Parts: sequence; structure tokens; C-alpha cells
Amino acid sequence: MRSTAENRSLRSLLFIINLNNTIMKYFTFKELLHSEVALRNNIVNLPPRNKVVQVYYNLTILVDNLLDPIRERFATPMIITSGYRCERLNKLVGGVYNSQHMKGEAVDFWFPSFSHKEMIEAFFEIAEEFDFDQLIYYKKKGIIHISYSIKNNRHQISMR
Repeated sequence: MRSTAENRSLRSLLFIINLNNTIMKYFTFKELLHSEVALRNNIVNLPPRNKVVQVYYNLTILVDNLLDPIRERFATPMIITSGYRCERLNKLVGGVYNSQHMKGEAVDFWFPSFSHKEMIEAFFEIAEEFDFDQLIYYKKKGIIHISYSIKNNRHQISMR
């Protein structure tokens, strides 16, 4: 159980990191933390207090280096289907134990105005034009997974 001082400290931090604030040109922390699965299962999808600052920093770096530039490159809104995941949510959705989603380093997204063919074309253009760690296209869902690592981007590409 948290002490009163810890609760005050956490509230202060969340006040500073206003979830509705746009963190770059097109995205908010709120949409990067949003999860329909978490809502349906009464999961509070927030980072643990000892990782809040690092997760928000990683999300900011991800947006700055990939999401905003990709959004501008394709000149159309993106829908984030999965951004940050707490450990409980990650287990529930079948994520790997060391998922970059749990670090704020990965998102899954799609362009609502794009056909399946255009999503595949976008996937290959992103692979050629951007610096990333992992880039995965999920054919059945029509969703792109992309991650960015501050330490080492491996440029792993796959279609599943």
C-alpha cells in the first residue's frame, strides 16, 4: 500500500505528464496508453511508478523519431491500436515477456483511409525510409507494429 507521500508524489507526476497533452505534433499520451482490452478487463494501463519517467521518455522518443514523421510522410491520420502495455495487459493479449510495448518503445497502428494493398505498400516504404528496431506487418489484421530503441535499432522486418 502506498504512503500518503507516495500518492502525492505520483499525483504530482501525473499532473506534470498530463495524459491529454499532445506530446508531439499529432499524438497524446492518452492515445498511446489507451487499450480497449484493458478497459473491457478493468485493467489500469499505466506504467509502475518506478518506470513512469522512462516509459514516457521512450514514448516521446518513439513519437519524435517514428510516429510524427510517418504521419507526415503519408499525410493521413494513424490509429494506434496498441501502444504502451502494462505487464498484466501484455500477458492478457499474448505479448512476449520482454515486449517493447511494456517499455513504451513500440506501437501497433493502421491508416483508416488505406486499403489492405496500401497498408502493405506503406509497410515497405517505412522499411526503406525510417530507422526502427522492429517492423512487422500483420496480414490478417492489416496492422503495422513498429518499435524504436534508443540503444540499438536492429532493423528487423517481418510479415506474419
